[in-house]
Amino acid sequence: MDPFFSTFWKPLALSTDWMDVKPVSMEEGDDPVVCIEYGESAGEVMSYLYAMTNRGGESSDRALELSRKAVLCNLSGYTAWAFRRMILEGSAADNQDRDFSEGVLESMPKNYQLWNHRRRLAECLVDAGAEDLDYDFDFAKRALEGDAKNYHAWAHRQALLVGKDGAMLEKEREYAETLVDLDVHNNSAWTQKAFVLEKSLEDVKDVTDACESLFADRELPYVSEKIKLAPHNGASWSYLYGLMTNEKLSQAFWKKSNDVFGLVFGVLKDWPSCPAAMDFLGQMYGRLADMHARRENWSKARKAGSNAIETWGKLQVVDPIRAGYYRHMIHLMSARLQSWPE
Repeated sequence: MDPFFSTFWKPLALSTDWMDVKPVSMEEGDDPVVCIEYGESAGEVMSYLYAMTNRGGESSDRALELSRKAVLCNLSGYTAWAFRRMILEGSAADNQDRDFSEGVLESMPKNYQLWNHRRRLAECLVDAGAEDLDYDFDFAKRALEGDAKNYHAWAHRQALLVGKDGAMLEKEREYAETLVDLDVHNNSAWTQKAFVLEKSLEDVKDVTDACESLFADRELPYVSEKIKLAPHNGASWSYLYGLMTNEKLSQAFWKKSNDVFGLVFGVLKDWPSCPAAMDFLGQMYGRLADMHARRENWSKARKAGSNAIETWGKLQVVDPIRAGYYRHMIHLMSARLQSWPE
């Protein structure tokens, strides 16, 4: 008998609860491409699962218990999870699943099927008019307490935020910043902060004074503090790059460009060969060159473009792994400079 089942297993064939169900053989032909080898008890569970699947949508206690056993046979098996979800969706019995999901989370916190399962159930709750998704936010939070970069947990929280109002987005921003404060190198928390910012700006139709205040009073001071704390951290520089390229914050960014240049040059004064700072500087010069070119201010465009080329040239030495990329950037900017009037 399988060791996993040895402490509690009672063959289904001996149970009166299953007398009306004829198990379906899992024979896969004479020459299967991939033969799945189940032990005796796991094989019996799966044969009853296939039988129940063929019978249609039975949302009974025995079906739910069967789904539990089937999932435990293979925590990554799609069929068992889908069968369980069909039962729970049909009965709107999400509470019955929570203890089970918690157990799987403890043993396999990056199980794709588990997170897909929880997301689908949360979607059902939303479709049914439920507003309280605190359990699923807490579920993801517990996973992140074990691994603050668990992609599945972050993706789950993002899915829960779709269509939510400003109060929930503000709460999530504070949560993401809490994790950044704990570990400034947590690129996943930075990504979540950027996601929340993007969602919060979706309803902003035009660039407003509020956008300028948001950038100048909150976003720039926060990211500047983190950059000074860890100048070589690419995550914080990437976040600043996202602020520069955001359609609704770009105007505010360039209004504060002197402050941003001051931040970059301040870092380079202490760390002259900091690749992250130099890369951002090159990108900033490049965008500044294109911005002046659109305004047909050719002298300023050429100066900014030349500064970008100079910075990328230095980066080929400082960051040789990406030298090919910087040569490409120099080639593109050089072509633009040649096309611009003197």
